[in-house]
Amino acid sequence: MSERPYMNLQIEMLKKGVTQEELAKLIKRTRLTISNKIQGETSFLVEEAFLIQKTFFPDKELNYLFRRTKRTDVAKSISGSEGVLICETETNREN
Repeated sequence: MSERPYMNLQIEMLKKGVTQEELAKLIKRTRLTISNKIQGETSFLVEEAFLIQKTFFPDKELNYLFRRTKRTDVAKSISGSEGVLICETETNREN
């Protein structure tokens, strides 16, 4: 079954009108890097995830925003019953 990485984050970005450019500026990365992270090609660092949540989505749980979701389980994931939190720490990130 295929994944829809960070679907909850994408949904909340749409709801609040938060752009990839805004995320990029906040965490000092390029828009392409943010796109790659949102698409699941690379992972968000834990520090990045905390900063995004705190700045743009303080009313949302970190686990909810950064949960990887399966395409067929998006409705379940939004309600908080499916998914896995995927982030990296600065020390285990591959350069």
